[in-house]
Amino acid sequence: MLLIKVLLATPRLRAALPVVTFTVLGWMFYLPTLISTTDLVGYWSYAIAHGAQYIIFMIVVSGNRKRGATVLSLFLLLFAVVLVAFDHLNRSGAGMAAYTGLVMGHFLIDAKIWRLREPIQGSLIKQRFAFIFS
Repeated sequence: MLLIKVLLATPRLRAALPVVTFTVLGWMFYLPTLISTTDLVGYWSYAIAHGAQYIIFMIVVSGNRKRGATVLSLFLLLFAVVLVAFDHLNRSGAGMAAYTGLVMGHFLIDAKIWRLREPIQGSLIKQRFAFIFS
C-alpha cells in the first residue's frame, strides 16, 4: 500500500518508464521475505536479487547494444563453466575455499573499480544512470 501511495504522491516517479520500473522492482525486492516464513526463501531471494542487480548494472554500464546478444551468450557460457567447475571442486572438498577466494577477490576488485568519488567512475555512472539522478 505504501508503494502505491508513494507512486501517487510523487509525479516524477511516474514520469519515465525506467524510473517506475526501478521503483517497483526496488520495493518488490523485499516481497519474498515479507510473505514467506522459510529462512531459505529469504536468503535466496536476496542472493538472487543481488546477482541480478549486478548483472543489470553491468549491462547498463557496458552500453554495448550492438553485440548485446553475443556478450550475453558468452556470459551464460562462462556461468555454466563456473557452475561445472565449482561442482567438481565441491566434490573434491576444495569448493568452499575456491568460492571464498573468488568472493574475496570480487570485493577487492569492486572496491577499486567502483570508487565513485573518482572523476571517471562518477561521470560514467551519472551518464549511464541519468534517469536516477533526475
